[in-house]
Amino acid sequence: MAHLLLIAAVLQLRSATLAVPPLVRPSAEALTQLAADSVRDVRRAHDAQARFERTRRNELPWEDRGAGRCDVRVGRFCWWYDESLPMLAPEPQSVQERRLRLVAEIDAASERLPGDDWLAGMRIHYRIEAHLPAPADSVARECRATRWWCDALAGYAAHASGDVVQADSAFRAALTTMPDEQRCHWSDISTLLPGDARSRYEALPCSARASTEQRYWVLGRPRLSVGANEWRNEFYARRVQSWLAERSLTPQNMSWGRDAEELLLRYGWPMLWSRTRNPIGAAGDYGVIGHDPSPSFAFGPREELLDSLASGGSEGWDLRDQRSPTRFAPPGVRRVSEVTAQLARFRRGDSTLLVAVYAAADDSLRAPRAL
Repeated sequence: MAHLLLIAAVLQLRSATLAVPPLVRPSAEALTQLAADSVRDVRRAHDAQARFERTRRNELPWEDRGAGRCDVRVGRFCWWYDESLPMLAPEPQSVQERRLRLVAEIDAASERLPGDDWLAGMRIHYRIEAHLPAPADSVARECRATRWWCDALAGYAAHASGDVVQADSAFRAALTTMPDEQRCHWSDISTLLPGDARSRYEALPCSARASTEQRYWVLGRPRLSVGANEWRNEFYARRVQSWLAERSLTPQNMSWGRDAEELLLRYGWPMLWSRTRNPIGAAGDYGVIGHDPSPSFAFGPREELLDSLASGGSEGWDLRDQRSPTRFAPPGVRRVSEVTAQLARFRRGDSTLLVAVYAAADDSLRAPRAL
């Protein structure tokens, strides 16, 4: 009887299995329609982003300061440094509201196309621009686009929120998983190097550049008191911004090119934008000025220090160089002063004990003395 029951149960299971309908593959027409819908959704998101930037451009505040200045020429662009940001009118409420509507539209498109890299990046970029670093970080953690790009976006969001260690970890993960050619491009620091060091570096194959890159980042690290190199994180955040800007409309409404990329990699993405009236005869009624974070500093070492056999003291950096190849404004840092240090060596048999003493003194009228 038990055998009969077992056979009956097997027949029931087989019947139930056979009752499952066969897998229906979508037709070629359905696949074509799906692809067309995806292209349409992405195009609509691009159009929405462009409309926002054009509208925002027409509502930027007017700014006359700096007209005609040009400390550094980069292709079509003039760059100059001001110690303080201009006093501009706050961003209109209407622009803030349109940005949030744009974010909602991009979010909706990303739900339908979670693997699209541009949509994933724009979701984070405009949240950061809206001063919403925590939501940007949450979106980055949910990223389902290309793996290395998601890691880079996680680093971008963490850098914006001030999480130096997390940003460093995410950018390292991105460099590990991206294709070799992409890694070579992202690691390229030629735009940051001064003088002839740039041409010597560019002449090297990618595989031979690592020692120069490592020396630059060690010597250019702003603060040893934080868990990772903020300047290197900033450089990779600028790489993310460049990738997005190349595929989008920017407030300056200019075609993206090598000069625009170099300007961004050297001096960063502006935190404020303003309009300035063009001189008579120039194309357009006005131009757009990007205002970088300030105060910023030239943390990159002088050219001579990039030699692996060179050594130097504080003269190896000029943090306030008006024509520096690069600048960076670490969050919360208002001034940078020299630190007086003294090293003492004590022999201990076959070893030596090194003792370092430093004094971080400052103007007592502006800050308390620290030892």
